[in-house]
Amino acid sequence: MNLILAPNRRLEELKEGDTIAFGASLQMSDGSLRSVKDGITWGVTGGIGSVGASGVFKAKIAEELREYGEATGTVTATYTDAKGNLFTAASPALRIEVFAPDEGEGFFDGSVSNALRFFLSRPLW
Repeated sequence: MNLILAPNRRLEELKEGDTIAFGASLQMSDGSLRSVKDGITWGVTGGIGSVGASGVFKAKIAEELREYGEATGTVTATYTDAKGNLFTAASPALRIEVFAPDEGEGFFDGSVSNALRFFLSRPLW
């Protein structure tokens, strides 16, 4: 048996803030698939974001990697069946780009720190 991950969208052209819902299935010896939800431990490698208990990944580059403009990593899953057998899987490499608004457009994400920057990016007359 093998553990297989299935994303709900294409894995190209990802940027910070994007989300991907991953599902997990066991591929049985006869080739059939059995969906697994309970007993999955999700993880992320490479400082590209976080993944919750339900398998939803949110792209967010680690602060120490932001200067490079992008980061690469994977979403991982570990499943233990009722007999104690351990199965692991990883997504293909995910390349995440830093989100950067276009110059002069202004950007407001709702935070107080960006409110002044947003206001000052607009013409005053």
